[in-house]
Amino acid sequence: MGSVIDYVECPHCKCDNMYSEFWYKQNESMEFCDQCGYSTKISWKRDDNANLITIDGTKNYEFCNLILEEEVISEPYGSIRIEFEDSNGYQCGTIENKEAYDLWIKSIQDMDKENLKSIAFSKFNQEKKQIEKEFLYLKK
Repeated sequence: MGSVIDYVECPHCKCDNMYSEFWYKQNESMEFCDQCGYSTKISWKRDDNANLITIDGTKNYEFCNLILEEEVISEPYGSIRIEFEDSNGYQCGTIENKEAYDLWIKSIQDMDKENLKSIAFSKFNQEKKQIEKEFLYLKK
């Protein structure tokens, strides 16, 4: 699987480092803004075995006979970011709404934080037109 990775402007918060990846051999793509949580995923519909599903049910895999799926979270509640001690990487994801945020807050209270550097939440404030970030855990 080959891909092209780029960083583009987020259409939601206007941050200029939104992660964008295009898998050119599959003609599928994904974008994620770790500042506000905006995300999109465009992919071909597949069955449980990852086989392409066609419009007419045949094995005619021409583009005009494939089903394109698009998942967009255009107005997210925010973004989470968990950084680990033994890695330069981090895990991040979108929080879609206030209910999901409340559940996530409950889940991190009991989380083992021994190998963590930090847990952060950020969101785009529409009125102020800026990102607001809070650290929910920061190793001392």
